[in-house]
Amino acid sequence: MSLEMKYFVIKPKAKDPYDMWARASQDALIAYSERIRTTDFLLADQLLVWATKEKISQDYSLKTNKQIQPMDEAELYRKHRDELKYMAKGLRSLTKSEGENYEI
Repeated sequence: MSLEMKYFVIKPKAKDPYDMWARASQDALIAYSERIRTTDFLLADQLLVWATKEKISQDYSLKTNKQIQPMDEAELYRKHRDELKYMAKGLRSLTKSEGENYEI
């Protein structure tokens, strides 16, 4: 007898800095994003950005020992500009290596 999974819930937004279920969801979304990149680049990119945003927010609250507060896009970009640029550079190199051109 084997387990057949019909669906599962992904909830990447952390309730607190130590929310292991949110971290597992973030990691799952990132892995899924990498897996589907060749077939659905747009969805893969959206999932990667969503999971990374939540992961950065959770890591930030863990480092500062603060409650997780919602961040708007501008604040997120200002605080993590270098990480986001590095991620975009990596996405560009992935798409170039596959012979396709996407605007990022």
